[in-house]
Amino acid sequence: MKDLQDSKQILSSDLNNLAQILQSANLIKDCKPIYDASIRIYNSDGLNWEYECINLTFNTITEKYSGSVPTNMDSFEIILNLEISGKYINHEEIINPLDKLVFNIDLEGLDENCEDIFSSLHLDRHCYDTSDNFVHPNYHFTFGGNNLEAKGDVFKGILVLSTPRIPHPPLDFILGIDFILQNYYSRDKIQNILDNSEYQEIIERAQYRLWRPYYTSINNKWRDSYANFNCPVEFTYNKIVPYMK
Repeated sequence: MKDLQDSKQILSSDLNNLAQILQSANLIKDCKPIYDASIRIYNSDGLNWEYECINLTFNTITEKYSGSVPTNMDSFEIILNLEISGKYINHEEIINPLDKLVFNIDLEGLDENCEDIFSSLHLDRHCYDTSDNFVHPNYHFTFGGNNLEAKGDVFKGILVLSTPRIPHPPLDFILGIDFILQNYYSRDKIQNILDNSEYQEIIERAQYRLWRPYYTSINNKWRDSYANFNCPVEFTYNKIVPYMK
């Protein structure tokens, strides 16, 4: 069980160290959910792992964004909610690394008239259902979703349909933080973090853990003599990218 223990220790340590990096950069209001997740991983037994981060809130952002609606946005906060479970896999296995993923980014703010404004992004792992009416990639981003629906009819003059499910590689907490930093913070605000060698190593390990099997499975569509992996049917390229023939 040495490999399992090493993997468990590495994942727990990476969560803990990432919390310290974010805390030092004064980006998060309270890092306790990350430390709790790290402890939960460290104390787990068996071949599977799981954790959650509930209402992890970033410090208020006041900078302006071109192309934003409403244009009179005053400030907003980013709230991350994550439930995730996966398995420790060896380097030869190309299987779905996650058993469950519910990943929500909520944006809550105020316009210059102190009126509430809200937006939401949702990424999840799809469990296939023969009753699906629309294309449903294994992992997909969707604008809106349940959190936006719960706001009711507050978006006057804007048509918000159930948006296309866009294929996207899975995100755990580590890769989710990197996604948020690189999409919602200007480069000058986060460059010190991105240049941090420890941060880079944490991100690289998470990408290897989750993205290597994801992209290897896609690449299996064009496999050749040196790369021929037997992927489980639920994790084949045409489940990850259903448009692919």
